[in-house]
Amino acid sequence: GNATASDNAYASSTIGSISGPSQYLVGTFPDLAVPNGATITSITVGVEKSDLINTGTITDARARLVKTGTIQSDDQSSGSAWPGADAYTQYSFSTSGWTSTDMASIGFAIAAQSSAPGATAQVDHMWIVVCYSGGVAAAKIKAAQRQYDYPAEQWAGYWPQSRYNPSQIT
Repeated sequence: GNATASDNAYASSTIGSISGPSQYLVGTFPDLAVPNGATITSITVGVEKSDLINTGTITDARARLVKTGTIQSDDQSSGSAWPGADAYTQYSFSTSGWTSTDMASIGFAIAAQSSAPGATAQVDHMWIVVCYSGGVAAAKIKAAQRQYDYPAEQWAGYWPQSRYNPSQIT
C-alpha cells in the first residue's frame, strides 16, 4: 500500500468537490510490541503530506489515533494549510488510557478538507513513535504497514478494509 515509505507513491483524495471532509485515511502499525505492564509515556505520529496543486486551502479535518479498530476522540488536527511540497507534520497525543496491550493494534486516522474545487490531498508516508517506561527500549519507531479507507474515489492507493466516516464520529 501507499504511505508505507517516503517514496512519492501517494494515497490521494480529490476533496474540493465533495461536501465536508474526506473519508479517513487510516494507517496501521501492526505488531508494535511494547513489553507487558509498560507505561506508555508519549505517542507521536508523523505524516508526510502535501497539497498536489498548492491551492493553500487543504487543512486537516481530523487527526486521531485508532485503538483496536475504533477511531478515538482526541483530535490533534491543525488549522494550517497543507504544504505544496511533501513535508512532515507531527501529531502528539495524550497517553491516558493507553496500555502496552493497545500497541499491538494502534493506528492513525487523518481526514482532509478544502474549499477549493479539485484540490487534491496527498499522503506519502506515516510513522509512529511510542515512548514507554518499564521496558527494555525507550521507544518503538515503525512505519505504517497498511492503510484502510473507503470509498476508492476519495482516497486512491491503499488496501481497503474498513469504512470510517468523519461526520459520524464526534
